[in-house]
Amino acid sequence: MQSKTPKEEYNEAITFFTLTMDSHLFSTVMNLSRFIDSDSDTLNINIFFDFVKNNLDLFSTQSFKKHLIANGRDQNDADHFARSHKPITVEIVEQDQAAIKLLRVHNIKTWQDKKIAHIQKNFVTAKRDVMRDYPIKINEIDEIINTLHTVLDRYLSAYEGAGWVIGLPPTIPQMNHIMDAISYYRNQESSQVWGARSWNRTGGHLFLGQTKLPPHYPAIIAAKPGLIPVR
Repeated sequence: MQSKTPKEEYNEAITFFTLTMDSHLFSTVMNLSRFIDSDSDTLNINIFFDFVKNNLDLFSTQSFKKHLIANGRDQNDADHFARSHKPITVEIVEQDQAAIKLLRVHNIKTWQDKKIAHIQKNFVTAKRDVMRDYPIKINEIDEIINTLHTVLDRYLSAYEGAGWVIGLPPTIPQMNHIMDAISYYRNQESSQVWGARSWNRTGGHLFLGQTKLPPHYPAIIAAKPGLIPVR
């Protein structure tokens, strides 16, 4: 029977799941920190804002119509969508910059600087735990991602009328595939153990539902500690 909760499935491969979840978390923190770090000389959100301010004509209604036509729309469609187009202005850029500055990013930057990108020597010698001393809540990460999405989607829409949707789950959650595979493996192992204990000399084959154990099964289970046939 499949477990009602995934706890047993998680424990079956606890190292894999722990390392996988840590990898996703650290990758998210690192990329967010780099993108919103105004002191960094790499590509970040402030460099993007500067580009927009210096190229407002790219986000004008006239350019918007040109982009639509270039992407296959006819003149009538371009004129229709242009009537509801909102061009980007300096005021809009400054409002978005202000929204980004309000985000709670201090602890995220600390994780990057003292744990992920670099290991701070004085933190190690003092036995300080960065993740404990500078905790990050999942809802804080969600707030940053959603704010960045709202801001960047505004410019994409103003540029060519496109949009990017986040948060749409797949038809079947991908994690369920992994949980189902582990659950199937555990059930198969359980069936083999039960069959090993029920083995006797009177039959050539033993049937467990749809599972058929061949005559050489005792030789197989004898090689596995704990799977000793009952004679």
